[in-house]
Amino acid sequence: MAKFRLTTLERLRTTALEERGQELHTAALALAEGRAAHAAIAEALAAASAPVTAVPGAIVRAAHYRERLRAELFAALQEIERLEGDVELARRAWLHARAQLKAVAVLHERHRQHVRAEAARREQAELDDLAGIKHARASSPPPTPRSAAAHGGHR
Repeated sequence: MAKFRLTTLERLRTTALEERGQELHTAALALAEGRAAHAAIAEALAAASAPVTAVPGAIVRAAHYRERLRAELFAALQEIERLEGDVELARRAWLHARAQLKAVAVLHERHRQHVRAEAARREQAELDDLAGIKHARASSPPPTPRSAAAHGGHR
């Protein structure tokens, strides 16, 4: 029987699945960092208030600071949306790799079952042959002294 090559393909698909899993993990970490940055900016914006004393320029600086935080908050929100898209793409790639591995694993298991069934069939055929030989020997009459003399004496 020729060498079966699904083992190599299964190993390659397993490696691809592990790589897609690592990509998914990396994307999820980036998304978590993006959400943390968004939360920090939102907290800073909530904490930013008008100055206590009305020093010339302080009100303008505070307004500019809050406006900069709003812009950063908007940019962080856009980044979160982009990262969520990256996570979704990575998840789909992981699911696809998992489906490919499962397909190869199923084919490989079918092959292993076929090989086991073929080995069992050959073993059963050998046992049947041995049982037939044993039965034939048991059912044939033992040689008699006359039959030995008819063949020219001793063998």
